[in-house]
Amino acid sequence: MVVEAFRSGARGPAWDWTLCARPWGFSLSDIGMKVNLWQGEMDNMVPPSMGRYQANTIPNCRAKFYSSEGHIFLVVNHYEEILSAMVC
Repeated sequence: MVVEAFRSGARGPAWDWTLCARPWGFSLSDIGMKVNLWQGEMDNMVPPSMGRYQANTIPNCRAKFYSSEGHIFLVVNHYEEILSAMVC
């Protein structure tokens, strides 16, 4: 996956990191719509503390934390639940 990301050079991945690291232009507390959040407690790419922060900061956030899930397999193992929330 990393090799493919850099196949055309470093410009794309560098831009991704730039976008992630700079201010978003809004506060999470200003989000007015319903937000679903799924977080694995064993995630080694996005710290669970970030998910808890988002869940506590977004006013209408419905968060689910899974103690035995990581980053990628959470989506694989719970895809029916996630897709169901997205279409309702």
